[in-house]
Amino acid sequence: MVDLADRVSACVLGLALGDALGAPFEFRRSRTIPDPLPAFELPWMGSPPGTTTDDTAMARNLVRSLAARGGFDAEDLAERHVAWYRSGPPDVGNQTRLALAAIARGEPVADASRRVFERRGPEVSAGNGSVALCT
Repeated sequence: MVDLADRVSACVLGLALGDALGAPFEFRRSRTIPDPLPAFELPWMGSPPGTTTDDTAMARNLVRSLAARGGFDAEDLAERHVAWYRSGPPDVGNQTRLALAAIARGEPVADASRRVFERRGPEVSAGNGSVALCT
């Protein structure tokens, strides 16, 4: 029987592979994606083929935080995200960038998150990148 750690590792690996496969096609309409798909052949934002995006980086932060803290710890996760943000990743989602910049300046995690969400409002885009690309 496979233990929980192996299952979690497999999930994260699957996420990273899917992210790397789709990264070069991010923000493109489905009709503009070649068929057959040139799997792991195209660069992403100046990085080599097979590079993962901010989605995998942030998921990795979450998994590492959950393992290290034995459950969800918003402050620990925010610290990991801010460290990643300060490393100068090639792409950071708009709302994520606003929240992490505020947290990096010392704004409390809950306040920064709430303020960024309320700035946009629930009736407007609220981190819907994956859904937006379904058309």
